[in-house]
Amino acid sequence: MSLKFPIFNLGDTTYGFSLNDDETFAIGGEYSSHSIGNCLFITDDQGKDTFNFNLIRQGLTIDISLGGESFVTDLEDGPKAKLVCESAIENVIGGRAGDTIYGNDFGNVIIGGLGGDDIWGNEGADTFVYRNVRQSTVANHDTIEDFQTGLDFINLSRVDADSTKHGRQHFDFIGHKNFSHDAGELRLTASGHLLGDTDGDGHADFRIDVVGDVHKADLLGIHL
Repeated sequence: MSLKFPIFNLGDTTYGFSLNDDETFAIGGEYSSHSIGNCLFITDDQGKDTFNFNLIRQGLTIDISLGGESFVTDLEDGPKAKLVCESAIENVIGGRAGDTIYGNDFGNVIIGGLGGDDIWGNEGADTFVYRNVRQSTVANHDTIEDFQTGLDFINLSRVDADSTKHGRQHFDFIGHKNFSHDAGELRLTASGHLLGDTDGDGHADFRIDVVGDVHKADLLGIHL
């Protein structure tokens, strides 16, 4: 496992990770009693900090909650990595396959990355960010498991909602209505499926399943 960061930080820091071969690695937090010989220690309780796993192609379990194993991967038939970090990490960028992601109570920014991800924001005002349609397709869609309306947000401002036009377009939210064959429409089903039609064929190209109530005001980056 290769690690790309200074170990001691006070400001906003992004910690990037990649797995190599069959290495096992561990990272301890400021107060960790973890004693594995190849353990590095993160001391970082200031700023807005991010764990970034976008280079990892296998599905991960990522848990940034305090007081335990804040991130664990156990990759079947592949490399294994384990992080025990008791420092405060606010934000997560997932990998390139389906991940399971748990936030904490600080108010997290969570980017699931590619693949169908299961995401728990936990307490705090969380923002679930989507950069493109490929992050959550109909075949491999994300599920936000504990969305809290009026507190959490889904940020779609970087998604190109209309592939038929040049540049990046925002979604038009149409509520519970059916698609009308206009590219860029975003609808919400009664069962909590947030669906986007980006090419105007009347079928969804983008999908997020949301457990919990979600309203138009909870969606960032759509036409008002």
